[in-house]
Amino acid sequence: MANNNTSDLDLLFNAISSETTYNILKLYEDNSFNLTDTAKQLNYSISTIQDNLKKLLQSDLIYLNEKKYHLSSFGNYFLSKMKEFEEVNKLKHLFGKIPLKLIPCEFIEELIPLLKNIKVQETSWHFLNILNELLAKFKDEIENGLIIGEIQVIGWWDLNFDFEILKALFPNLTMEYKSLSKLFKNLKFRLISDKNFADDLISNEFFHEMRQHLEIGQYIRIVEDDIKFNFTIMKFEETVILFMIENNDIDIRHHIFIQNPKSHIFFNNIFNYYQEKSVPIDEYIKKLSGN
Repeated sequence: MANNNTSDLDLLFNAISSETTYNILKLYEDNSFNLTDTAKQLNYSISTIQDNLKKLLQSDLIYLNEKKYHLSSFGNYFLSKMKEFEEVNKLKHLFGKIPLKLIPCEFIEELIPLLKNIKVQETSWHFLNILNELLAKFKDEIENGLIIGEIQVIGWWDLNFDFEILKALFPNLTMEYKSLSKLFKNLKFRLISDKNFADDLISNEFFHEMRQHLEIGQYIRIVEDDIKFNFTIMKFEETVILFMIENNDIDIRHHIFIQNPKSHIFFNNIFNYYQEKSVPIDEYIKKLSGN
């Protein structure tokens, strides 16, 4: 038999189970109305409104005073949470594919204020267009000898993709450490990834040459937990990019670009979370070799 708490939750979930009740709560946020005026404001039948008002009253989300319905303090709090969920719902095609705890709930909540004008995109054109803009800015700053803002990455997926981008941006650049050292002189980057990516790096001979001469190993960290990132989050200056990885390739059917100065808070919290769980790749390689 259900206890009183369970019964209260049943009433609450029943009260918010329709779009109609949500619209009623939003209507009462700014004013109070009687039954007839509520129906007129929302363009619903009186019988429909009456049924939904009964549910909202039973769950204490609203109260009746002098024949008018008002939003209660509890209802106001609950409405604010529903509005937050409405924003997070934009990300369901992204976070709905990310395993539990890979991105803790508290970090998603910090993302909510940034989502009001954000639309999850589903076209490769949008992804490539903005990415090309960022890469063009990156190229311009490098060629002008500027020290660019730090590029930070969580996840990633393919080392060869990095090399292809560098070759496309800098046709005269050779994949030798002497040539690359000029590039890395003004380039700051930090990467945190999983053991699968680490294994790909370790099997790449060119990576070992770069690691020996350019000391890039200190900028790459590996999460030793048995996890696999199926997403990539990147931060370059004030832009945060989030997209999915599927079959070791970019899944650009759903992605977001957050170009907001406050996006670094969301990113930094996730980056620091995984930095505490990770070790430098040099240390990871030593552990594998038994040294």
